[in-house]
Amino acid sequence: MYKIFKVLLSSILISILFFNVLGTKQTQAATVQDSKMVFLYVGKYSSSSYYPTYTSSDISKFNVNEFVIVPGKEQYSGLVNDINSLVQNIVASKGTSSKIWIGTQLESPTAYDSYTQTDYNNYLSYVNSLQSTLGSNWSYVEGIYMTNEAITNRSIAFDQFQYDSQILFYEWFSDEIHNTYNKDFLWVPYYGYGSSTVDIIRSVGYVANKTNIFDLILLQPHYYFDSTVKSNLNAVYQSTIKQAVTWRDGVIVGGSKDAIANAKIGVQMELDHNARWGNDGGAWIERYNEYVDTFKGLRGNYPISYYAGSRNDACAMSDDINRFFSYGGYFTQ
Repeated sequence: MYKIFKVLLSSILISILFFNVLGTKQTQAATVQDSKMVFLYVGKYSSSSYYPTYTSSDISKFNVNEFVIVPGKEQYSGLVNDINSLVQNIVASKGTSSKIWIGTQLESPTAYDSYTQTDYNNYLSYVNSLQSTLGSNWSYVEGIYMTNEAITNRSIAFDQFQYDSQILFYEWFSDEIHNTYNKDFLWVPYYGYGSSTVDIIRSVGYVANKTNIFDLILLQPHYYFDSTVKSNLNAVYQSTIKQAVTWRDGVIVGGSKDAIANAKIGVQMELDHNARWGNDGGAWIERYNEYVDTFKGLRGNYPISYYAGSRNDACAMSDDINRFFSYGGYFTQ
């Protein structure tokens, strides 16, 4: 009884705090059917270490025009300026065809359990700062990428997700992104693995199949990093062709996808230094090539993105990324 009261109170308080802004969403007409995207890391990954910087020459190595900028986990005052520098390099390389998504600053997962007014203000301040600092290059920004990859409180009953504070926050932030900034909203959750497999799939399915929070959802199979979840490949494939998150057997989570749930669903390809330089590189290559076999038929019809590590890894494997997008080619040494 206390738990039900708590989630209901959370819903009421959020509505009061933000003057019932969860209204009609004014979405963009996103052209994501044939999206070919590469993730680029920027900023600090520890208190004293920065990700290597992408130059415009680096960007030109990728035969794609759409990039997702991912801030490192360390927050610092110069992050927006570093993002702006990367945006400038993308535009210098790709010109007016540039399409850019910019990630939110990472938070501790526990932050999603109890949002405060300050948290909401910080998110808006961050986006405002991006818009102001990027200037005319803001026009190349397709949308904002929610960098958190999972619903934290995912073990609750399916019909209680609507009261979850993290999901309520996503709804509010989504409205701000659409109505205030006229941008789209991207999420890249991981598909189920480990002891919470069922809860992970169920929570991602709720967001994708029952809400209109996101415009684009790219699913991480995770198999590249964990050989025990090979079945995730077909599950992500089924979710993509059905345009609804499914269980591993292909059954749609929640029974059906609601009419309001209009997110385009696609795939996150996964590749990193282990394939080229790892001690057991052959196993990593074999798993990656299984991604190629599973998802190459989706090219041109569904959005596909690449996680390929930070700058040194991604640039070293740009030919492998281009080969996949061009003709569904395998990784080669």
